[in-house]
Amino acid sequence: MSHLSNRRLELRVLRDAVRLTLCRRWPRPKKLAQSDVRHDAAAGAGAGAGTWATALHEGLAALARQVPIAGARLHVQLSDALVHFDVVQGDFADKSARQLHSFAQACAAELLGERVNQHTLRWQLQCDERHLLLCAVPDALLEALKTAAHAHGLSLASCEPSFVAQWNAHARGALGDAVVFAVATGLNAMIACVRDGAITAVSNGPWFAERHCAASAGLLARQGMTDAADRSTLDLQVDRLLASHGFDAAEPWAFVVVRPRVHQAELSARWTMLPAVGGVQ
Repeated sequence: MSHLSNRRLELRVLRDAVRLTLCRRWPRPKKLAQSDVRHDAAAGAGAGAGTWATALHEGLAALARQVPIAGARLHVQLSDALVHFDVVQGDFADKSARQLHSFAQACAAELLGERVNQHTLRWQLQCDERHLLLCAVPDALLEALKTAAHAHGLSLASCEPSFVAQWNAHARGALGDAVVFAVATGLNAMIACVRDGAITAVSNGPWFAERHCAASAGLLARQGMTDAADRSTLDLQVDRLLASHGFDAAEPWAFVVVRPRVHQAELSARWTMLPAVGGVQ
């Protein structure tokens, strides 16, 4: 094994930036170099691969000026704000993988319309065989990642949304039979309702900055949630998700959040915070 294969390059793709950290894995883990490049989020959403490619190449070039990166294994986490998630309910127990994919494709088309052909779709049948978790990633972003990796001599080892990485890391633990599992970074929160180990509902989007809290509380109060003023902004988003799917927030849910960019004091007492894996912050 060469000394370069001992290097892990972690890439965090945010809506308006790319953050790269090169680490040595052994004999002792050590951060070797890092590089951050910001770009136009509005242009990135509609300008195809060009904006992403430029930001990625600039970030990798800046990193390479600090230390050699060719041969490193590239591990990518995508901000959940860049990914489309959905959960579809049905009787999937006797369906083949091909049938499930066709069903997932049809559901994604309803969600994205004509844009579905510009996304790569992944799906996962939940353990209850009644819920199908869908995940659609823009092809332009994936192509930009592959092109940049090839140009800089990197091996693309993994690419996954932050929610998927955090869920896979923590789902093996004893979270409980009824869990609200959230991954919150910046102003975006990916929230999942989990019953008996199966993801049954999701919400992905802004979880309201503090300045919007009063307006959000007012909206929930009008929906009958009279205690909304006492909730944190993340609580407001969660309670809306539970109510929209007919769940009772008074049930003995376990509320778990992967370390958001807030202090514990900004969350209500019902939340348990877990450490992030793979540089989610």
